[in-house]
Amino acid sequence: MNKKIIVLLSTLAIVFNIACAKEAKRTGTVPPNAVWVEADNEWELGKRNKDGDMVGEWKWWLAPKGHLVCHTFFTNTQNKGKMTYTRYHQDGTVSRKGSYLDGEPHGITISLKSENPTTENFNPRVDCWKAVTTFKHGYVVEEHYFNKQGKEIHKPYIAK
Repeated sequence: MNKKIIVLLSTLAIVFNIACAKEAKRTGTVPPNAVWVEADNEWELGKRNKDGDMVGEWKWWLAPKGHLVCHTFFTNTQNKGKMTYTRYHQDGTVSRKGSYLDGEPHGITISLKSENPTTENFNPRVDCWKAVTTFKHGYVVEEHYFNKQGKEIHKPYIAK
């Protein structure tokens, strides 16, 4: 077969696959202007600058039910300046709050377990319900773990 025809057919197949990428059924919780991202199985809503970097406020909703999974603010762009985020369990409760500085975790991150089934990752210890981690330019400098009653469950890690 002619190489030009093969290239043309390949290009048409790629365009067809992009045009036919299957979007999950949009629920009433997902705004109509949110964009489906098949690779992440979620919808996203936010603005990008001329370089394609995320800027300002961003939100993501996870398929199939369309619950808000993340709400983020970029003070500059996604890799420069400060970024604060809040992640959510399917039941709407907070799973994690924290911040990044210049693309690295920085400051206090609070992670919370859910009473209900969730896709959010958390400490595998059964008795741990809350983790408070302090980062400094991407490095953990302090960690504390608490049970459901709020009692610290083991000696905290504190970097020297």
